[in-house]
Amino acid sequence: MSLPLLFLWLPLALAGVPILGLFLYWARERVRYHGKLDAVPIRVHVNGTRGKSTVTRMVAGALREAGMRTVAKTTGSEARVVDEEGEDWEIVRHAAATLLEEREVLETAWSPGLEAVVVECMAVRPDLQEADARLFVRPTLSLLTNVRLDHQEQMGWTLPAIARSLARGFPWEGRVFTAESSEEVLAVLQEEANARGASLEAVPEDFLHEEEWEEADPFAFRANVALSLAAALAIGVERAVALRGILRAAPDPGAAKGYRAEFRDRPLACVDLFAVNDLPSARENIARARAWAGEEVAWVVLLNNRQDRQERVRPFARFVAEEVPCERVALLGAYVDTAANELRSAGVRADRILRIGEGVGRSVDSVLEQITAGLSGGAVGLLGLVNRHTAIADRLRARLEPAAYPGSPEGREVA
Repeated sequence: MSLPLLFLWLPLALAGVPILGLFLYWARERVRYHGKLDAVPIRVHVNGTRGKSTVTRMVAGALREAGMRTVAKTTGSEARVVDEEGEDWEIVRHAAATLLEEREVLETAWSPGLEAVVVECMAVRPDLQEADARLFVRPTLSLLTNVRLDHQEQMGWTLPAIARSLARGFPWEGRVFTAESSEEVLAVLQEEANARGASLEAVPEDFLHEEEWEEADPFAFRANVALSLAAALAIGVERAVALRGILRAAPDPGAAKGYRAEFRDRPLACVDLFAVNDLPSARENIARARAWAGEEVAWVVLLNNRQDRQERVRPFARFVAEEVPCERVALLGAYVDTAANELRSAGVRADRILRIGEGVGRSVDSVLEQITAGLSGGAVGLLGLVNRHTAIADRLRARLEPAAYPGSPEGREVA
């Protein structure tokens, strides 16, 4: 090689040394991590549109009840780790969440003799869902709760398209259970499972017997309980033991719930559906809320909108106008004018619409006074709907909901 060429290539070769070193380091760390992960015999990956956090907690509860050393990780409304004793630990994020969080949590929770990990998929993009399953969990069993219209900008605008996106997390030559019941969607899921050499089993709601269902939380979805029970049985847990663990599992902070409160000597029936972001789930939960609250309740819908979820504003406003009988609608968070215009166009009178927004400069009690003032009858029903986190929704929840940490008996504030 001539001297000029040597001077040309030598810097490039030297620059490639740290890149090669970094590549080798990543390869070594991946092998080390997978070695630890593969030492855990039971690895459950939970995906789907709704109910992932709940199913993750229920399956982990069933395995703990059977005496298995189990760690669970949820992402949903609030990222949490549920340790081997069933205690919740909050994951404090100092930057945007990435899939590396999954690895860090599992590495930290790992110990010799750990028997099971149950992990909620934390990805939305289809390629990242595949990476979440294949690189960070390597599941021995995959669960898919359901397929609903949500996150369409990343996953597709139809249910079959979203089903294909969610199927990216299916394991190759593995086992998949789903609580999805739509024949159209199941056909797509079966096609995707076949392409990966995986088996797919649909778990019907009546897999959970009527007498077992009667013991469950009134805001639980039967399909979620049935799926969790089927998963536990497939792992080898006895049915009675699994059901006991499922029913004892602490609910996710964002799970649909009802609780009683009081404001200025007036009873309140509070229903937290802020984490319910699709219309079919909202319909089912609202029916349960009305049955739980009883009659003679004056309902107020707290329609909450987030700045980064503009696509939900019009559909939910029209849904409330057309399908949710109530005395008034209080608009919280962002897009107040857009939501109000949609309500008006669907026939809701202007005097039944409260434009609260974020309630900047106002006390929570003044907001509650505006919401409840002048309503006739006994109890006021506050129905919080869609988009869990806005400043005003968080303030209202902190004011009304019993301050109990999930995992303690007081944390199960339902019915």
